[in-house]
Amino acid sequence: MDNPEDLVRTVEGQVERLKVIFNEATSALTDDVSEVSQFCVSLECCLRHHQREKLSFWGDRRDYWNYLSEGVGRMKTLETIVKRVQTLAHLATSQGRGRGLIRECLEQHMLGDLVQTAASNLKRTKEWYHPTSVLLSPAHCQRLISALYDLTDVDFDLPSEGVDLDETWPSFVLKSFQGSDGRRSLFMSPAGSKDAIAASSAATSSSRGVTLERGIEEEASEIYVKQEIPFSISLVSSLLDDIRCNLVGQSETIGGHTHLCPDLEVTKLDDVTSCLTVLRDYITAWSCDVTKNSHSLREEVRQARVQMADMEMQLQETMKESEGVENSLLNQLQDTRDDLQLCSNQIQELLDDNVTLKSSLSRGRAKISELEGVNFSLEEMLMEAKEGEGEEGEEGEEVDGGREERRGRSATLIETALKEKDEAAEELSQELRQREKQLEQTKEELATSQDTLKTVTFELSALREQVVAEAEEKAAVSSTLAQVEEKAECLEREVERLTEECGVARDEVKGLEYQLSSATTELQQTKETAEELSQELREKEKQLQQTKEELATSQDTLNTVTFELSALQEQYILELRQENFASELEDLRRRCKDMDAVRERAEGLEREVERLTEECGVARDEVKGLKYQLSSATMELQQTKELLAEKEESLDSLRSKWTQKEELLREAGEGQELARAEAEGLRLELRELEREVGDQSSEMSTLSEQLTEKTYSRDRERAELLRAQTSLDVLQSQLEIEKQGFAKEAARLTEENNDIRRAFRRLLEQKVTLWQHADELEHEHQAMGMWINSKTVTACMECSATFTLRIRKHHCRSCGRVCCAKCCDQKAQLPFSRYIALPSVPALTHLRYSFSECNVHISGVKLHARYCSWRRRCPYLERCPHFRG
Repeated sequence: MDNPEDLVRTVEGQVERLKVIFNEATSALTDDVSEVSQFCVSLECCLRHHQREKLSFWGDRRDYWNYLSEGVGRMKTLETIVKRVQTLAHLATSQGRGRGLIRECLEQHMLGDLVQTAASNLKRTKEWYHPTSVLLSPAHCQRLISALYDLTDVDFDLPSEGVDLDETWPSFVLKSFQGSDGRRSLFMSPAGSKDAIAASSAATSSSRGVTLERGIEEEASEIYVKQEIPFSISLVSSLLDDIRCNLVGQSETIGGHTHLCPDLEVTKLDDVTSCLTVLRDYITAWSCDVTKNSHSLREEVRQARVQMADMEMQLQETMKESEGVENSLLNQLQDTRDDLQLCSNQIQELLDDNVTLKSSLSRGRAKISELEGVNFSLEEMLMEAKEGEGEEGEEGEEVDGGREERRGRSATLIETALKEKDEAAEELSQELRQREKQLEQTKEELATSQDTLKTVTFELSALREQVVAEAEEKAAVSSTLAQVEEKAECLEREVERLTEECGVARDEVKGLEYQLSSATTELQQTKETAEELSQELREKEKQLQQTKEELATSQDTLNTVTFELSALQEQYILELRQENFASELEDLRRRCKDMDAVRERAEGLEREVERLTEECGVARDEVKGLKYQLSSATMELQQTKELLAEKEESLDSLRSKWTQKEELLREAGEGQELARAEAEGLRLELRELEREVGDQSSEMSTLSEQLTEKTYSRDRERAELLRAQTSLDVLQSQLEIEKQGFAKEAARLTEENNDIRRAFRRLLEQKVTLWQHADELEHEHQAMGMWINSKTVTACMECSATFTLRIRKHHCRSCGRVCCAKCCDQKAQLPFSRYIALPSVPALTHLRYSFSECNVHISGVKLHARYCSWRRRCPYLERCPHFRG
């Protein structure tokens, strides 16, 4: 049978038959049920369907036992079952251990879990089977596993100890009837006599195997469960056939006046009634069993629903816990990413501060160079002042004094400015070093944060795997829940069907009882008519006998009468006989009419019997199949009897030899003690040899177990290595993804940095333009502030007030104009002098305007700074405590 569809369909049909047998028997199924061995053979064919050829390290063939035992995973129940099978020392082959594993799983209701656990590992299944096998076809594999899960409600009693499973499956038992426990005895042999029995049964093993395989492959009905109903129906039909034949024969005997109605009809009718009563009692008992089974099934369905509800609650709790753990880890990951982003921002800020410090340092150096240029310009101004010394008078002397003062002040200012710039440069360099140290610290913190990020990502991946595993477990639980619900529905439908069948059976029993009552009344009537007819026939026979006697006496008395009277006597006798014959003929005609009515009734009974025979046709076919199975069983029994006879003959021969030996021992009385000593030594040697053989066998079993454990551990380590490799690949892919994300983020940050640098360059360019404009304003201001000779001025150049003795002249030290006291009443420190002076109103307003705060918007960046024409002198003006601006 190479088609997987046929294999799976055969297993499903056998599972349904096993369920029906268990529901009817209400007890655990044993090897007495032939369907158990048929199911095991079909399942073994499915497990061996298109299996790849594999050899062990020692060259032995690896069977489905190795595939199932190595694929149990971490399920403790299945591991316990596998270890229990491995401890069975009488199972020496992989075939025997695989069969023992199937029987143990049937007893523990774990056969579906075993096959599903092994088939779930597709990679390992592909290594063991071809693509066209049953286990690699999703549809057929699912059907097979669902059929095996249907057997979880069926109880089995299949012991593996003492059963020789290396050769064949046990199909039935031979009961001893000697107070034993009723365990299986066919194919069972003790460990010590196993070799002897195998040697003695070598001649009949091939024929027994062929007969057993033929009996397993043929589909037959139940032997012990449904045996009473077919036999009862066949007995009823046979009795009805006998009644019909007897009625036909009775009618023929009555018509031909040869026989009378038999007396066996009453006993046969009693047998029919007893069979029907037995059938009714059996059907009522069966209906009671069905109702009990339905109640037990409903209770199991209720318990299964309660278990399903508990499993759902546990699953929801585990899902909530996993969601909470996942959310906490996600929050930790988000916090780590935020910290990483903050560190990167701090690094960027430090880099920006470093750039700003470098730019401020360059600006300080530029300011120092500018101060040197101012010093040079002041020296030029001093030279020009010396050239105009001859032209100036007293005012020129004052101007010289002012110029000297200005020179000294400018020198001191330059020295102080240089010292301050040097101090600022040193401070900037120290701050730059500190910023570099902070940058290194932030880099270290970034490295630690990256390490923590890697650990968190690893934990997150592990959590994801756990969540996926929990999701798979949830899917498995939901599938098992759906299967349990389907089973519950199937059980409910089965209960309904059984109740309907009980009702139909009750109706049929009622109809059979009604037919039986009608048949009994009709048979009673026919019996009464047959009795009446028999009585009448007896009376006629008596009358005929009397007439014969009378005729004999008359003939004896009339022998002396003349020949003439004899003729008259004969004529008279003939007339009397004709009259008697006419009367008897009329009676017979009347009786024939009665028999025609009885015949019509018999025809009606025949039609009823034909209907019953048609209904019992299926039962006869089943009986034929059962007879064939019984014939095969009898053949097996005959073979075993022959084997036992041969063994008895061998035992008889051994006994005869033993008697001969005893006689020889009696004759050799002198050497008896020596022979006993030698026998005792031989026994001791034999015991020692047996002990050594036992030790060697135990060592071999331990070595084989260690070898299997080593192979199992090696395969398990390979599987773990593969799982670790897959997890490593997943982590590497995630790491590549994270690296790509960080690279994109770095590219984005570098692009933003480039944008900021371009904006900063634009700001510097604008700053340069502003400096140029400030220089122009400074030149204009210096042009406005030319020194005016006070001798040539007679009125205030601001308010036009005429100078008198009361209104004095005042030179503005800032712009060089001549004003009155009212226009120079505010004190301020000039940029180029360290003394407090009285500048004029226009110069003061110009100074106020020059040091005002401006907001400049360049390329979308708002910069707050102080821009003025006196940019080198603004700090001195602001630090002046007398400045009332």
